[in-house]
This record gives sequence, C-alpha cells and structure tokens, in this order.
Amino acid sequence: MVKLNLSSQIVLNKVPEEFYHPKTAVELSELTRCEKLPTTIFPKTEEGALSIATTIANAIRQKQQSGQYCVLGLGTGSSLTPVFNELIRLHKEEKLSFSNVVVFNAYEYFPLQPSAKNSTLNQLKERLLNHIDINPQNVFTLEGTVPQERVQESCRLYEQRIQSFGGIDIMLLGIGRIGNIAINEPGSSLTSSSRLILIDSLTREEMSMSQSTNETVPPCAVTMGISTILKARQIFLTAWGEEKAAIIQKCVEGSPRHIPADPQRRSRDDRPRSRWPIDTHRSPLARHQLQVDRQAHTRRTGVVVRGYRQTHPEAYQQGL
Repeated sequence: MVKLNLSSQIVLNKVPEEFYHPKTAVELSELTRCEKLPTTIFPKTEEGALSIATTIANAIRQKQQSGQYCVLGLGTGSSLTPVFNELIRLHKEEKLSFSNVVVFNAYEYFPLQPSAKNSTLNQLKERLLNHIDINPQNVFTLEGTVPQERVQESCRLYEQRIQSFGGIDIMLLGIGRIGNIAINEPGSSLTSSSRLILIDSLTREEMSMSQSTNETVPPCAVTMGISTILKARQIFLTAWGEEKAAIIQKCVEGSPRHIPADPQRRSRDDRPRSRWPIDTHRSPLARHQLQVDRQAHTRRTGVVVRGYRQTHPEAYQQGL
C-alpha cells in the first residue's frame, strides 16, 4: 500500500530541530533577537493544537476547583479546528467537563435572517459546542439579526455581559491573510470595542471557504473590538500554512501599526500575553525561510506560542 500523506515526515527531514527547538538559552536568544513577541515552534499542527488545548483544559480545571467560571472568547476560522478537535477528544477520552465554561463568540455576520445556516454561531456549534457538555445558557454571541439601528446598543450590552463574568480568561482566534483578528480589518483602532464593520473582500473569500454551506457571506459583521480582545488575560492567534507566513512575519517582527494583529504585542503591563501558533510542515515557503533566512518559527502552541522568527543567517554564523 502506498502512503500518500508523508508531509510531516518530509518536513522533519528538511527542517533541523534547532530551528524550532533550541537546546540552550544562548541559542534561543540568537534565534529570537528580531521577535517582538516570544515564539515557540512545533513541527506538527497536532502538537501545537494539543499544547493550546492542554493550556485551556488546565485553566478550566483550575477554575472548577475554585468554583469559578472559565470564560473563553472563540473565533470560528478553520485554523481553530485542530484545537477544537483536541478539546473534544479531551472531553470524551479524559472526561474534561465544560460545565463551568462560558463562551463568547468573537463575531457574527450581519445582516442575518433568523433561519440562516451560515452564522458563525452555528459553525461554532458544529465544530465544538455540540460535542461537549457546555450549558447552552453559557454561550453568548453578537447579534446579526437585529435591525441596524439597534446594533450599537446590542454591542454595548455584549461588552457589559463580558464584564459581568469578570472578563475573558482565554481568547482563541485565527489571523487572516491581511492581518485581521476577528473582523477587525486594517485601520481598526486600538481602542475599538464591539461594533459593526464592513468585511474586506479577501476576508470574505477566506470565510466562504471555511463554511459548510453554500450561502453567501454577508457584507458586514458585528465583531469584538481590538480593545475587547486585548483585555483577555491570555490570547492565542493560530495561523497554519504558507498563505499566512508573510503576515505573521510582519506582525511579529515588523512595525505594521495599521495591522490589527500588531497590538497583540502589547498588554496592560507591556508584557506580551499573546501566543502565536504556526506550523512548519504545511508551508514550503515557511520551511525555506526557516532554513535559509531563519524567518519562520511557525508554530502553533497553546502554551506560550509566540510567533514567527527571522534572524539573519550570516550574523548567526558569525556569532553576532
């Protein structure tokens, strides 16, 4: 029998382990000099998804022991599916209970008919919520069916509800090819809260590919703002594949102040709380950059995933 799925084995043969798993603090320092965010690299998506899911599971269990809710903010992009699958496995095989979990949906399409099947909440149910023991009353979403004149008030109440639960403990999102997080497109303000926003054409294309229906993606969305996201105690941004390599490099190493994901570098006390999970084996471009330019520390963690590494090989060889 011919094995067709050999991508992970092939990549591990091409990418030396020292590029994503340095053995000493000195090597780690050399590799991460250009990073504005700490970066941890995993050779396989499954390892990164397990790491993120384990961190979330530990937070849930710790909150259970103290009789508290664990509040999650969740996106619905396809890059989150491996993490969702791992959380479902932990629930079914290791008896992880979500009875104390509260979920806030990061964004919803607008306008939506009540009968629409392509809502992001339905996607979240199909990929995660319907497979775990979460209380449906603990699942909240931005409203895509309200009249436009009521959207602003609906968003204000949504922000209040988040605060009523003490804020978001863990935020789990993907990052779009233009650097959008949730539906915060380039140019979004650092101080923005939940609001109605027009969806970029490239973002709509990405969304349509992640849907399980043939319905058209609406032109707008109601989304958590950047300020809302940054208030979370811990943030994970996932990005797998070659198409995300360039934007991750810009966000983690460049100075793209207009890119929504860039504020993830900062937190209330100026210490990065974001995690950047990226993979090494999905992307030929990323693999090439890892070996030649040391640019891709693609990783997908769930622990302290940080980003995307770029160091100059000539400087590294000279010990600079």
